Amino acid sequence: MNPTGPRTEPGKMRSRYNAIKHGLTGQTLLIHDDERPRYEAHCASYIELYQPAGHPEQVLVRNIADDYWRSMCGRALETHHLVRASGGAEGEDKILCNLALYIQRIERSIKNNAKALEEMQAKRKEAQRQAEKEVAPPARAAAATGESYNPANGLPPEPGFVFSNPQVAETPSHEDPQDGASRPNRSAQKTQNAA
Repeated sequence: MNPTGPRTEPGKMRSRYNAIKHGLTGQTLLIHDDERPRYEAHCASYIELYQPAGHPEQVLVRNIADDYWRSMCGRALETHHLVRASGGAEGEDKILCNLALYIQRIERSIKNNAKALEEMQAKRKEAQRQAEKEVAPPARAAAATGESYNPANGLPPEPGFVFSNPQVAETPSHEDPQDGASRPNRSAQKTQNAA
C-alpha cells in the first residue's frame, strides 16, 4: 500500500511547508502571522525613506524591502548554523556555504534594485524640473499683468506633473532680475581665466 499523505485538515496544514527549508530563495516571501506587524513596519520604513512615486518605483522599493528582510533572516540562519557547527554538528559546512551564496545573491539584488530606483527617480525629478522651467515664465508674465495663469493651458498634458499657481510663482528663473542676479556665464569665465 502506498502512502497517501495527511488526510486531516490540521495534518495538511502542517505538511504544506515540508519542502521549505529557509525561504531565502523563493519568489514569494514567507512570513508568519506573528511577524507580519514587524514586516509591515519594515516595509513602511523603506517607503518613507525612498518616497516612491508611481507603480514602478513602488515595486522596486517593495523588492528592496523584501530583499533586506530576506537578508536579515539569512543572517539569523547563518548565526544559528554557526553555533551548531561550533558544537560539532555534522553537515553544517555545506549549509553555511549555501547560506553565504544565498545572502550574496540577495545583497546583489538589493544593490541592482537600489541603482535602478535611483536612476528612475533621477529621471523623474529631472523631468519635473524641466516642466517647472517651462511653466515659470508664462506664470510670471501673467502675474505681472495681474492675470491668473493656469499651467495646463498652452502645454501638452504631461502625466504625473501638476503644479499649483503658488508653486509655479516660487520657481526661480535664472534670467529674472527679481532673483537678485542672473546665473554667471561659465563659458565667458573660462575664456577670461585662460587669457
